[in-house]
Amino acid sequence: MTQCDRVLAALERAGERGITQVDFLGPTIDGGKPITRVAARVKDLKDAGHSIVVDGERNSCVVYKLAAAATPVAASPPPGPPEWWPTQQRAASGAYGVFD
Repeated sequence: MTQCDRVLAALERAGERGITQVDFLGPTIDGGKPITRVAARVKDLKDAGHSIVVDGERNSCVVYKLAAAATPVAASPPPGPPEWWPTQQRAASGAYGVFD
């Protein structure tokens, strides 16, 4: 089991309590060898697509938690001319209301 696997498993088990660097110093929360660079492993997990957030501080260390799955928000279309403009002006204006 890699350090990333261990950190991810600890995040899943910890739930709302979260984990800190202190949890991976001797004795560790999972009984394995100490992990001295938990922040680096969290970054690796984020880079791999896991949603992890920092939520406060405990024992002078940041608390990491798995973020709840969020529904992606659709991107808004670019602003266009107002609907009350005459059709010819809207067509000539392009997306930003600038006349040619």
